[in-house]
Formats: sequence, C-alpha cells, structure tokens
Amino acid sequence: MAVNWRTPMSTLGWVAAIALVVATLLTVVLRFNLTGDPPLRAEGADFVDFVVTRVEWDRDRLPLDLGASLLFAVAFSALASVGWLLGAADQDADRGRVIAAALVVAGILGAAAQLIHVGAATVASDPTICDCGYRAEEIIGRLQAMHVADSQRTWLTHGAFVAGSIGFFLASGRSSGSSWRGLSIAIGTLLLLAVLVEVIGLEAVPELVVLATVGLLIPAWAIALARWNQATN
Repeated sequence: MAVNWRTPMSTLGWVAAIALVVATLLTVVLRFNLTGDPPLRAEGADFVDFVVTRVEWDRDRLPLDLGASLLFAVAFSALASVGWLLGAADQDADRGRVIAAALVVAGILGAAAQLIHVGAATVASDPTICDCGYRAEEIIGRLQAMHVADSQRTWLTHGAFVAGSIGFFLASGRSSGSSWRGLSIAIGTLLLLAVLVEVIGLEAVPELVVLATVGLLIPAWAIALARWNQATN
C-alpha cells in the first residue's frame, strides 16, 4: 500500500512557517530593543554593578528570548521532518536520500543551537551573586561561559545553514512548481552567503540576510510546498 506523505508534509510545512514567522518577529523586537533601550554604563561606574543591572534588564526580556528560541527549535524540527518526507517521496532515490540527510542534519543542528541558548540564557538571567567575596570573578566567569555558549550556538547554526543550503539546492530539482524551485535556489544561496559573510567578519549583513531568509523566504517555501501538496493530494 502506498504511503500518503502529502498530508503530514503539508501540516509540518505550515507548522514550520508559522513558527518561523513568529520567532523572527520576536527576534526583531529583541534585536532592535523595541521593549526599551538597554542600560548604559556611566563613566566611572563599577563594572560588576553595571553587569548586574544589565542582567536584570535581560531578565525582563527573557520570556521573549525563550519564546523565540523555542519556536525556532520547533521550526527546525518541523523542517527536518519535511526534509525527510520530501526525500522519501522524491522520484530520484539518490537525490531524495541526500535531500533527506541534508535537511534532517540541518534541523537537528538548528534545534540543538536554540536549545543550547535556552539553557544558557536561563542561567545568565539570574542576577544572584554568591556572598563569598568573589563578585568580580563570578561575573567574569559567567560572561566567559556565555561567550562559550554563544559560540556553540553560532557554529551549530552555521552547520545547519550549510547543510540546509545543500538540501534546498537539491530540492530545487523537483517538479513542485517554478516559483518554489526559484525560492529553493534563493534560500540555498542566501544561507551560504550569510555564513560566508559572517565568517569573514561583516556581521551586520548576515543578520539582515538571515532575518529575511528565515522570516520570509523559508516560510514562503514551506507554505508553497504545503499548498502544492494539498492541491495534488
């Protein structure tokens, strides 16, 4: 009996699209400080006191931060499942296996990156400092730990983008509509571009590219795939 893969693929496509759009909107609120400007360190102010004040400010934004990361994790997981179904349904078995592997790896790495951030942000948002006489050392240690967690998140995300770009490029060879094929190529190109440009140090460009790609193009890709599957089901 043939497996009906179109219905779950459509459902997962909608889940990924909605989660990505909402998560991106929350990220925009956080990145552009739409909830309020961060505290500034006054000249001569104690560094430890300033960091504690900044941690308290970040704690007020924690629900938005955790919400965005968890939604991104859901979206990556849904896209991994879409990739597996897309590959399994491909008429070219070899291409299908590579599509499935690439998008599943991208989804796993992307979800892991977000969950690492969730764990780190939860700890970092606690302004409590032990009453042991080592306030400065504890603050520096906490900041260094956050840098490690941020680096892990960044490189896992890079890996997700590179693997995802392979999947999107190969998926463009499927006969799912010319606009969808064009979106697949555009997404694959922009994901690679975002990683390349950030690695060489132009940090402002990839953030805008990533927000547009993740918040607009990939949801459009997922919705187009879902609607195509629904129309041909």
